[in-house]
Amino acid sequence: AKRANPQCLFVSGLTAEIPTILKQARQLGLDVPILSHETVKAPEVISLAGPAAEAVYFASGEATPETGGAATKLFWSDFETKYGTKPGNYAPNTYDAVCVLLQAMSSAPKLDTKDLLSALHSIKDFDGASGRLTFDENGNVELPMRMMRIVEGKPVEVGQGEQSAHETM
Repeated sequence: AKRANPQCLFVSGLTAEIPTILKQARQLGLDVPILSHETVKAPEVISLAGPAAEAVYFASGEATPETGGAATKLFWSDFETKYGTKPGNYAPNTYDAVCVLLQAMSSAPKLDTKDLLSALHSIKDFDGASGRLTFDENGNVELPMRMMRIVEGKPVEVGQGEQSAHETM
C-alpha cells in the first residue's frame, strides 16, 4: 500500500480489528490522513490503538448532550445513571429506531407494510436520542453530519480549532 503513494487511507472494520489496522498502518510509516467510520471513536478502539488513533477522521451524525436537543440530553443522562458509562455507538440509534417504529405504528391506519412505510416516511423533526430525525420520501434519515477527528484520545469536531482532511493533504 505504501508503494502506491496513497493520498489517504480508509480503514473499516469492527471494534476489535480497527486498533490493529491503525497500528500496522503507522508501523508501515504511512504518513497520510486516515479516514474511518464512527466505530473509531469507541473508547476501547482509542485505548487499544493508543497513539495510532491520533488524527483519524470520521463522519458522525450522532448528537451529544452538547449538540442535541432535550431527548438527547435526557437519554444520555438516563443511560449514564443506569449503566455508569456513556452510551456507545449503537445505543442512541437503537433506542430511536424503537421509538420511531412505535410512533409509526400508532399513527398508521393499519399495521401492514404499506401503511407502516407511509407513516415512517411522514415522520419529521423527531427529537430523538441520536438527534433530530426526519425521513425523506424514500425512508432515508436526514441527519446533520459532522466531520470529526481523534485529538489527544478524544473525538473533536473538525473546524473547532482543527484542520480538515483536505487541508492536511
